[in-house]
Amino acid sequence: MNTHPSRCGTPPPIGHWTLVIGHFAQLLPLCAGLALGSAGARALLRVAPDSAGATLSASPATYLNAAPTLILPQLLAGAEADAALAAYLALPALPDNFPATETQERLARLHALLTLLPTAHIDRLLTALATHPGRGSGQLRRAAFEIWTERDAPAAARWAAAVVPGETLNTNERSRLITQAALAWARDDFSTAYAWVSAIPDAPFGRDLANRLLAQLAATDPRQALALSQAGGDEFFRATQVGVFRAWAKHDPAAAVRALGPSLLAEQSHDVHNALATWAARDPSSALDWIIAQPVAPDNNSHLLNNVGWSLANSPAAVRPFIELLMSRETVPNRSTEVQNLFAAWARKDTRGALAWIGTITDVAQRSDLVEQSLNRIDQNRPDDFLTFARLLPASADRDEKISTRLATWAEADPNAALAWLSKNNAPELATFARKIEGTLIATLAKTDPAAAVARWQSLPADAAQGETAAKLATHWARTDPAAATRWFASLIPADPLKYRTDPHLSFSLQSIATHWARQDPLGLLKWSESLPTDSQREMVINSFAHISANYSDREPDPPPRASFANQLAQIQDPAIRERTLSSHLSHWLRSDLKAAQAWIESSEALSPETAARLLTQDATAH
Repeated sequence: MNTHPSRCGTPPPIGHWTLVIGHFAQLLPLCAGLALGSAGARALLRVAPDSAGATLSASPATYLNAAPTLILPQLLAGAEADAALAAYLALPALPDNFPATETQERLARLHALLTLLPTAHIDRLLTALATHPGRGSGQLRRAAFEIWTERDAPAAARWAAAVVPGETLNTNERSRLITQAALAWARDDFSTAYAWVSAIPDAPFGRDLANRLLAQLAATDPRQALALSQAGGDEFFRATQVGVFRAWAKHDPAAAVRALGPSLLAEQSHDVHNALATWAARDPSSALDWIIAQPVAPDNNSHLLNNVGWSLANSPAAVRPFIELLMSRETVPNRSTEVQNLFAAWARKDTRGALAWIGTITDVAQRSDLVEQSLNRIDQNRPDDFLTFARLLPASADRDEKISTRLATWAEADPNAALAWLSKNNAPELATFARKIEGTLIATLAKTDPAAAVARWQSLPADAAQGETAAKLATHWARTDPAAATRWFASLIPADPLKYRTDPHLSFSLQSIATHWARQDPLGLLKWSESLPTDSQREMVINSFAHISANYSDREPDPPPRASFANQLAQIQDPAIRERTLSSHLSHWLRSDLKAAQAWIESSEALSPETAARLLTQDATAH
């Protein structure tokens, strides 16, 4: 092994020697110093005689060529080395609150010392530093260990392995030091380092470290790394193959996938998919052949193709050849579906490229299938892209519904942006969509400002769409003020019973809106319902109580306690309405909690004896 930085096959970084030169003088004044003397300083800073003319104004190349020739000092020996080490160790340990500038100064002195200290003394230095507590001392210890690793990695690794973990150098830091030295050792002499790591008494740690060494080896000799991984037995192979695969796949994904892909697909599919995508971008035909040849179920082949396709979608130059290759291969399982899925991924990532390509598809049915698959993959806030794709479909009610639904969904999430977009896109076919989005905006506004929502609704044309929007407005309003929302919506309902019954937006919506009020204040709702002008309106309001009962357990959010709700219904003055609403509620209560409902019926006088007996007999028999 090399014993001095100036003799290493690879010189230390220039920054390291700059630090040494810049701070070496700080080493001299230590107490009675490190006993280096002026000769050491002259040796460290000695320059060639012709370097005086070099200036910083010269070009970079000229300046580097004319730079001083660095002549390193000789290592200290014997008493001088002992004195230098003792002088440094006499400095107080760095506490945690040491200023950063002083920590950097101490590091500079340590680097200067290590420049001159023989390798044999570094063992003593590290052993002493291992007893110093605090983050600052740990930083010094790691810096010293790093230089020792550069000069003699085997010695550094053996020293770290021999350390007994304690408060100042715990197990985790010890493991990090061993790993650092072992990896450096393996770069110079893999066989010896690997044998040493394999013999570490701590088997789990040794296996993890061997995994790291094999992954490092796989970057330069993957087949040797694979052979060593397989030679360790099944358990060792399972633990190490991922690291080997990842390092191998970085420079030769095809070989890595062929060698380890089948065994990794189940547990490390993400790594295999990434490598497959890289392979497919370089050689789509070979990658596709490998995917198809895997002895797995067709849906797993599909899973592979989907993941590869989504990865390729990030590279427009790669995804098109792969899709065209799929289209040309009749042996690909579920070929049409795979092409559609990959095209959808492409359309999401590279809309312009996907549009340009699909324009070359002359088969209308095939083009429509591709567009259909891609519509749901385009981001909601990209309406122009969505509309461009949608218009590739043949004109039909189904196409218009797709456009309408997408724009309405966008309006719910960001109504102002949707309306602003529509104001700039006044195509005739978008007029219907604009009304739908306007209705969505009004309904959304009702959640926070009902008065503003009503004012905006009143500005709409008086047509069927206005009634539908009113229902949405009142439904959202009822979540915060159900009484006000119910009164407002009921005022819009015509007195004509026939028209009322045949308009689903009116009949069903009144019941739904009134349900919110019924849950909060059933008696208040019933009292108000007496003022309604028609029996049909009163009937729908009363039906809201039945709606609560029917959906008590699975739909209604935060329903009132069943007994409490029954007590409130029992206060209804009209016997017919009381019997009807209570019977509906109790019927459902008996199905969910027979004993509790029976006890309430038997203890209450709100029902007629005949109705009470019918409920008890009927539901007791049913249970």
